[in-house]
Amino acid sequence: MGAGDELMECSIILDSSALFVIAENLASLDSIYEIASECEVIVVKPVIEELKSIAGRDRSRKSLLAKWILQNLVPRFKVVDLNVKGEADNAILEYAYELKRKGIRSIIATTDGEVKEKALKRGIDVLIYRESERIFESP
Repeated sequence: MGAGDELMECSIILDSSALFVIAENLASLDSIYEIASECEVIVVKPVIEELKSIAGRDRSRKSLLAKWILQNLVPRFKVVDLNVKGEADNAILEYAYELKRKGIRSIIATTDGEVKEKALKRGIDVLIYRESERIFESP
């Protein structure tokens, strides 16, 4: 390999809203892989903690979905343990920005408009859910 032939590292970070859309079969995980097949899909520990909190609340549909996500989706992805306290969304944004500073392409998959706007302001790529197409795509 010569200069410039290095493989570009890439991470797609899923937030809880993206996981819920996938769990409800509103969008396929394939739509994420089709956009960035060379990327590693990541769930950060604060998202898992958020899901555990939702799963432990009651017997609502959202609670049962959170349990299903923890048992069936999360094990399929790389879990990154962050030493970050507080809200999962902020942890995702900080982690994505940290990866970007290291030269690793980071993409946040979300349905949350606020997360999308904050990411774009920091120069972080996002995948958003397009309801009409039932896919995730770049805005």
